[in-house]
Amino acid sequence: MVDIILLVFLGLFILYGFFLGLVKMALNLLASVLGIILAIKFYSVFYDIFPFVGFGSEGIGKTLSFIIVLSIFSFILSFGFRLIAKILKIVTSLPIISLANRLAGAVFGLIQGLFILGSILFVLSHYAFLNYFLNFVISDSSISPILIKAVYWIEPFVPETLRLLQSMI
Repeated sequence: MVDIILLVFLGLFILYGFFLGLVKMALNLLASVLGIILAIKFYSVFYDIFPFVGFGSEGIGKTLSFIIVLSIFSFILSFGFRLIAKILKIVTSLPIISLANRLAGAVFGLIQGLFILGSILFVLSHYAFLNYFLNFVISDSSISPILIKAVYWIEPFVPETLRLLQSMI
């Protein structure tokens, strides 16, 4: 049953990638990755300037600072990349290039789906109170272990981000 649900979500990512195309999918992912990297570098500066954001708790303050800084950077980068996508739309709207762009976008959507679903399962598998439940639910799943391993596939590209993710858990 879990495999069917995961396959449905992967299918949705593939359709999303097909309709957006490779160019927009790549720009969206690039905005997300750059936003995460910049947020990792600057959330502590934000917290130092606005320590009240944590309501007296340093852990909550730093977590909220990370989310706020990530949101700001992601918004700014997404806006900038949307302008680039509009410029590139002239090229990607040509018939042959359009089909290739959409098919490559579908593949890119699959890859993004692997990483996102894998990240969710990765984070959930590290919480002790959910571990038994997850082991019970995904014990007969053949797709879940592949998705969790997908998180480690991106480690060479963003090792600092993965270490931060592990430290937050």
